[in-house]
Amino acid sequence: MLTAEGRDVTGRAVVIVSRLLDQLLAPLGGLDAERTAAFAGELRTLLAVPLEPPDPKE
Repeated sequence: MLTAEGRDVTGRAVVIVSRLLDQLLAPLGGLDAERTAAFAGELRTLLAVPLEPPDPKE
């Protein structure tokens, strides 16, 4: 459970993050655009690839 101050801070943070997302995704057509969905899918694919640490011998 959040305190009154916690609710206030969280509410402000949601507004700020929402505005940032709008700015970042505007070139792709916005949050609900097909290009944004495709971009998100590509990011999920890239981030799902397991990375091996480099071999220090190489």
